Amino acid sequence: MSMKKRLVIIWTIVFIYATYILINCKLESNKNTIKFDKVKVIGTENLNNKDAVVCERTLNDLQTKEEDVISEKYSPLLELNEETIGWIKIHNTTIDYPVFKGKDNEFYLDHDPYQEKSKYGSIFMDFRNKGASDDINIILYGHNMNDGSMFADLVKYKDSKFLYDNEIIEFNNLYKDIKWQIFSVYITDTNFNYIRTHFNSEEDYEEFLNSINDKSMFKMGVTVSSKDNILTLSTCTYEVSDGRLVIHAKRI
Repeated sequence: MSMKKRLVIIWTIVFIYATYILINCKLESNKNTIKFDKVKVIGTENLNNKDAVVCERTLNDLQTKEEDVISEKYSPLLELNEETIGWIKIHNTTIDYPVFKGKDNEFYLDHDPYQEKSKYGSIFMDFRNKGASDDINIILYGHNMNDGSMFADLVKYKDSKFLYDNEIIEFNNLYKDIKWQIFSVYITDTNFNYIRTHFNSEEDYEEFLNSINDKSMFKMGVTVSSKDNILTLSTCTYEVSDGRLVIHAKRI
């Protein structure tokens, strides 16, 4: 075999090998891209966080807020009713219930957590709320039942001693546990718009806070400003026609 033919064969082998290497590297690169396109995210602190649901996220979603991770303790409730939005508990009362949010403010007036008809209804959030902790005024409703269930025990807050001894409310959303400090308790009728969820400005919100503070039956000495998020609890009362007992608390 001549030297020329040998060189042609050698260069052909080199070309084929180089082409193989190039193609293989490109495939490997694509494989890595696919491999990391979906990742497992378990909480925001560490991979051993047992209080978080394992979620799939793309790489672009890795920098998530803690609100994006649903606490595992709500999994059974969410399986029962996907409109579960959190849980409310008040010490020294019977109030220890899941909270739901429907498509309106009517459904849960007469539907239980199984979404079946019930005169007791459920504790539910105003449908205009988002349900996350950044709502400026989260509003929860519940019936004042004769047997003391649902929101009936809110009437205990008409007593100043009970109020000062139990001024902390636990209302937890799906993502975190949050405590709220009561700053206003009053009785009103539905002509007063205490269920506002939108405000035109900080000044508008400040005026609203001042108005609900001024209506309070007791002076709590709790400072609240337009920087605060508040929780509003509402139930029926009978001192006035179409009356409502209203409790406001700020997030702490």
